[in-house]
Amino acid sequence: MEISILGYRRKMREDVQRSILECLEDTADITLRQYGLDEPAYNPAPPEVGAAFVIIDDAKALNALRKVSGWGENLSVVIVSNHPQYALEGIRLQVRDYLLFPLTGPEMGEALRRIGFKTKSEVNFDE
Repeated sequence: MEISILGYRRKMREDVQRSILECLEDTADITLRQYGLDEPAYNPAPPEVGAAFVIIDDAKALNALRKVSGWGENLSVVIVSNHPQYALEGIRLQVRDYLLFPLTGPEMGEALRRIGFKTKSEVNFDE
């Protein structure tokens, strides 16, 4: 299964990827791929893509989220942002979860469980 991480800033994508890897129980069968929002990704997403974490930090990224949410009805979309004001659009697009930076282990773990991934029982983050 693949988890796609989409966002303009590489550092933010890497933070999301690190957080996901620290929370997942077993990563042997999971591929994480990062995409800049200007890069072509999928449309529609192939069946092996189970989740997309989309980093929203401006209106341009919000437009990309609208495209991602149309990739397929079986795709779980999670918004990651510094800005809580984008939550309303997330509700309209029926995203599965909305995480705010800075990411914490319990929040990421809960988001991963909501979209069907097994997580470690306890995650320790340097906060």
